[in-house]
Amino acid sequence: MDESRWEMEWMLKMQIPEGFDRAGMVVHKMADENWTYLPTRPDQDKEKRIYYPPSTAATLNLSACAAQASRIWKDVDSAFSSKCLAAAETAYMAAKKNPAVLSPYGQEPGSETYGDNYVEDEFYWAACELYVATDKEEYLDDLKSYKASLKMPVTLTGQSYGMAGCFDWGATGGLGTLTLALHKAVEFPEAVLSIEKAADTFMSVQSKEGYGIPLSESTYINEYDGQSEEITGYPFGSNGFILNEAIVMAYAYDLSKNTKYFNGLSETMDYLMGRNPLVKVYVSGYGENPMKNPYHRFFCVQMDPSYPSVPPGFVASGPNSGMIAPWSVGGGLRYVRPAAQKCYVDHVESWHTNQVSISLNAALAWVTSYLDFSGVGPRPTPTKYITTTPTRSGIAEDINKDRVVNMIDVFIIAKAFGFCLGDDKFDICCDLNNDGAINMADVMRLSLKFGCVYELES
Repeated sequence: MDESRWEMEWMLKMQIPEGFDRAGMVVHKMADENWTYLPTRPDQDKEKRIYYPPSTAATLNLSACAAQASRIWKDVDSAFSSKCLAAAETAYMAAKKNPAVLSPYGQEPGSETYGDNYVEDEFYWAACELYVATDKEEYLDDLKSYKASLKMPVTLTGQSYGMAGCFDWGATGGLGTLTLALHKAVEFPEAVLSIEKAADTFMSVQSKEGYGIPLSESTYINEYDGQSEEITGYPFGSNGFILNEAIVMAYAYDLSKNTKYFNGLSETMDYLMGRNPLVKVYVSGYGENPMKNPYHRFFCVQMDPSYPSVPPGFVASGPNSGMIAPWSVGGGLRYVRPAAQKCYVDHVESWHTNQVSISLNAALAWVTSYLDFSGVGPRPTPTKYITTTPTRSGIAEDINKDRVVNMIDVFIIAKAFGFCLGDDKFDICCDLNNDGAINMADVMRLSLKFGCVYELES
């Protein structure tokens, strides 16, 4: 909460005060005039800071975040809560007066543009947050007027238009639906059902992917330095898309208690933690082959040994079929164009695959915290089991009870992999940790005993 409050107070400072043009709106961003070099210590950044004009999208982002903050701090710091709610309502009214002050797409010197030419989803998100915070009819009317009201998207709007996904920094409609499902589920059961339906869509993709990734390939226009080309594959920040889909799976499980969603969430993390074609852990500091060289100006030991290495816990932006960073172009990857899941380079200059950001890490922190603290909770009553005939053996990992843990046992798990308690193909003997799902947790338990030979119990 300390970190969140620090961020929220910064956002409040970006709201234009009374007495100035477009009062109540929020500046789109602050950024350096030019890109800084690699490496650059923060205290050695000599670039001028530019205060950009306001935008409708930024104004509505503040409104939504401040309305949520007012709820979170209501019983902790009532004065701060009231300040946030006032800012949220002021921003919402200012956005209604200025509904089409849009930020352009393209490139700018010194920072990303964060372009957004579609703000209906931001209006919806802000209205949802304000309705939950105030119960005012005007916000209820506004959120109901949105064409995708109470829906969890499976394709995105804005800069990521048409790409597979649920929400990102530019497509925020799904965030409003999440809030309604969490706080107004009785009033809006459609929101809950839509979250489950979206999770089903992502898990349907996951079931067809050899490495259990829930993200389908998208066809999009890749633009850079005045050039454009049509790409089919994964977009920039694909790991962020995956983590956000994992959040939807988690909420689907939380709202329904259907174990299949928890299993999908767990398998999604398996991909990010190394079960992928590159055998790459996309989180620094974990596993045998973690990301080591993010695109970062301070954690930049690859460029200058006097700078520190990346600490544990940073997640890379991940495979990107666009392959436009100079490092991958110089290495020829752009022209070879490997399969989507192999379009990744762990190098400090590979900004298109190895970028790190607060939005990526926020999603990672949420998902890993949920997995740590949730467990699988209550499970549905099974309708059917497929079981092997039990015989005497002192080890559960010896699934076929032949007194040795070997590839036969691995094959048995493989046949039941991905199924949950209640599924026709669920095999209780393969659920080694008794969590109602057959996934990598069971494979890891078996691997610890692989090759062991056991005598029959007397």
